[in-house]
Amino acid sequence: PISPNQGTQIVPKSSHTTAHCLEDVRHKVVNLFGPFITPSKSPLLVDPAYHGNFGDNLLSYGEVCLLHALGKNHTECGLHQSQGKNEKCSSLHYASSDVALWHAGGNWGDLYHSVQRTRIASFREMQPQNISVLGMPQSLNYSNINLESKDADVI
Repeated sequence: PISPNQGTQIVPKSSHTTAHCLEDVRHKVVNLFGPFITPSKSPLLVDPAYHGNFGDNLLSYGEVCLLHALGKNHTECGLHQSQGKNEKCSSLHYASSDVALWHAGGNWGDLYHSVQRTRIASFREMQPQNISVLGMPQSLNYSNINLESKDADVI
């Protein structure tokens, strides 16, 4: 599992404007997602990246930092992108959570539909638990309109 670094942030004077920009982005992200996550007693981070794509790993770290900034302890479980490095998601995880945050990395749709099928199956498991699903930002694209419609019915 990922844990945010609690160390001191060092910002060189030459990147002062970059630091302000990053702080502004952080503030906007917390304000955007906070209303959905703050009421949660037990957020679940679903399928954080533990694979070779460094960008996806940084997105996972950012999600953990967001939860930390909101004062939330979280649990996590994996389906595909976690590559077996955490517990496999199950109805037990969904029953003990009230909001599930879907990891931002990856492409939703039919580009990598084997991964999308796994996501869709998890939604079916979540539905009886009345768990809210919050998809972190990512792409969504379907080339196959029939598949798009079928997946939309479940989502």
